[in-house]
Formats: sequence, structure tokens, C-alpha cells
Amino acid sequence: MSAPTTTAHLADIHLPEPVSWFPPAPGWWALAGITLLLAVAISWALRRRHLQRAHRRQAIAELGKLKRQTNPHLLAQQINPLLRQVALHNHPRRDIAHLSGLAWAQWLAGSGHISPDNARELVEAAYNPNAVLTDRDALLDQCERWIDKSRPAASQAGKKTLPEASDV
Repeated sequence: MSAPTTTAHLADIHLPEPVSWFPPAPGWWALAGITLLLAVAISWALRRRHLQRAHRRQAIAELGKLKRQTNPHLLAQQINPLLRQVALHNHPRRDIAHLSGLAWAQWLAGSGHISPDNARELVEAAYNPNAVLTDRDALLDQCERWIDKSRPAASQAGKKTLPEASDV
């Protein structure tokens, strides 16, 4: 009967303190740092991309306003400078600024997304008050696509080159 007296002086089992969530292990710190750097890099790239595309969004909005113009002559007079602004933004001034008339139409057609016939009609309509655009809607769609797909010349490395001024 001595057994019950021997257990009476024993203390309860002491549990260890619960493990704290802070400070985390070094691996978690590294993961948090990498995640933060990745988030900063992605947001910087997205912002840069957004700013680079601002001129295209603005030009497309301007083209949307021009779509209400019913006079082909006035429409062409307003679209040509808009396309030239986008081209000057994306390509060296020496390649674009001197182009006019058929040379400009050939450059537009050669740069893609605008058919040669529509480019020629667009340029001719700007100088002809009695001009008629055979397919106005197709021309406007092609102009919008051309603006949307236009890229700076540096990012077009390795792609089809644009016609040189001497070729036109």
C-alpha cells in the first residue's frame, strides 16, 4: 500500500511552451523577400507596358471620334496626321518625316495591316475634295489595327523591315 503514497509527491507533466509563429525560419524570410522582389518587378513591368501603350490608346480613341466624319476628304485629312503621329512615335524621324503622297501610302502599306489600295485611297482622298472611299469601314478597321499593332522600331528587330526611303 505504499504505492499510493509514492505517487502523491509526483508533479503533473509539464508541457513545453507552444511554438511561436514569429520569428519564422530563415527559409520563410527568403521566400518573403523573393516574393516581394517578384511583385515589384511585375508591377514595374506592367506599369512600363501600360505607359508604352498610352499613345496607341489615345490614337485609337481619336480614330473612334473620327469615325463619325462622313466626308471622305475631311476624314482622310484627319486620319493621315494621326497615322503619321503614331509612325513618328515608333520609328526614327528620318525614316518618316519626309514621306508624302504615294511614298507615304507605300510606306503605310509596307508596314502592314493597311492594304495598298486603301493606303493609296487614303492619301489621295486627303488632297481631293471630291474623293470617294470605296470601303470606308474596311479602311477605318485597317487603320485601327495598324495603330494597335504598331510597335517601336527597336522592338521589331528580326522582323520584316520597312521599305527604305530610296525604295519608294
